[in-house]
Amino acid sequence: MFGHTRRTLVVQSTLGTRLNPALYSEYLRKEHERYQRRKEYGSIKLVHDMTNREKRHARKSWRQRKQRQKEKQTSLNRHLNDTPPPTPNTFVSDEYNTRSGRKRAACYREVDKLKIKLQSNRARLIGIGSN
Repeated sequence: MFGHTRRTLVVQSTLGTRLNPALYSEYLRKEHERYQRRKEYGSIKLVHDMTNREKRHARKSWRQRKQRQKEKQTSLNRHLNDTPPPTPNTFVSDEYNTRSGRKRAACYREVDKLKIKLQSNRARLIGIGSN
């Protein structure tokens, strides 16, 4: 589990929890208790306990974090909008196959007729050239 932060591990473990309302409410209760303990020990500094300079610094970091979040969301939406819609599952009907087969056969017949015409024209030209 190297390279994982506590936050990513918590998110991964709560993915299944969010689907179950009872487990999710228990998770929220535990997180609230954890927050209260951290607040008591002083691990978390509340805004009204900060100096003006610390407030400015905290708010600046919050703004930057929110801006990054919005950029990620817009890029995700842009990516989703750029992808083409899925191709519908349509099957080729037998009528289409027979129609295209008839067209193909007609083309072959026409090519054969043109070949015969070309041969007769060549023979006629050869006959004219020898006279």
